[in-house]
Amino acid sequence: VKLQKLKKMFALMLLLSLGWARGDSEDVDAEIEAFIARATARGHRAYDELLNGSESHSRDEFVDRFVARRLREEAAAILQAKGLASVEDEAPHRKQEERIDECRAAAAAALGEREEEEFAVLSSSLKSFERVRCSNYLVDYEVEGCAPPPTCGRGVVPSVATTQEAALVRRATDLATADLYHQGGSTSVSVSGQKSSNHRLFSVEVWRLIVDLKARAQRETERLFDGVRLFEAGSLLTRLDAAPRLGDRQLNVSHVYWNPHVDKANRAAYDYSALLYLADFGVDFSGGQLEFFDDATRRTLLEPTAGTLVAFTSGLENLHRVRKLHHGHRFVLALWFTCDPALAYVVSDIQ
Repeated sequence: VKLQKLKKMFALMLLLSLGWARGDSEDVDAEIEAFIARATARGHRAYDELLNGSESHSRDEFVDRFVARRLREEAAAILQAKGLASVEDEAPHRKQEERIDECRAAAAAALGEREEEEFAVLSSSLKSFERVRCSNYLVDYEVEGCAPPPTCGRGVVPSVATTQEAALVRRATDLATADLYHQGGSTSVSVSGQKSSNHRLFSVEVWRLIVDLKARAQRETERLFDGVRLFEAGSLLTRLDAAPRLGDRQLNVSHVYWNPHVDKANRAAYDYSALLYLADFGVDFSGGQLEFFDDATRRTLLEPTAGTLVAFTSGLENLHRVRKLHHGHRFVLALWFTCDPALAYVVSDIQ
């Protein structure tokens, strides 16, 4: 019943959005029904492809969630194209359910914001490997030849995952994060270690692929930094949405995820960081570039592509952020590595 109400809510939202985009003059009921029919067919195909006969989710539940999400995304895209900073200025004078009004207003407010992006100098795109001057180390433990890093920098490795592998994990992450708590446009699920209670959010095939991709990312990070020996200190699959997901799972719709930060300041064990991208800039999303702050006037940017790995030392020399998304959805597997095996992520065996 709750899922059916969600579908109804987002269908009304899409109807209103189409009405605003067209001056509220056309009958769009038939178009909405056709859209729902197409989304339903796609939902069944996605269920067959992702779950492959697993009974962890019922087909009807999966398809209902899929259709509700597509309705919401389409409405958000129309609001963005319309450039609405506040829908209350143009909303039709008709009674709607209170939840619809909240959903509509929050989506419009989020999509109406735009970020100023002005710098004196902007560097070219991130190269295969770029050395940077090491900063003062933030902690006092040492591991010979690894921490503090003998070489600081950042690098890019293409094709660590295939297009098909990235798409499979992306779709599985979309499903796995649907019922998790969201902070604004950000939703994350921990995939730390080889065994985790969160493995049940994925099929066996996908979980094995995630573990394999993490191992590939670790090997490539070790190779980039002259063969240092690393140990996993944590990993997350993260989905960013231009229009924050709403509902009772939303903790803070105005949460800012695009603040500059230093990974080692989050956890002292982080010596090296890696990001494996699962979606394409300019195709799946706009905005959302990875940005390193080199000095007061210079930035280094990366426009992510699916399957590409970015690895960098985790200290102050690599102050960075992800820019705010303007459209679509951005998926990434984020990993952090430590030089000290005593600080590695350890989970107990889980049946």
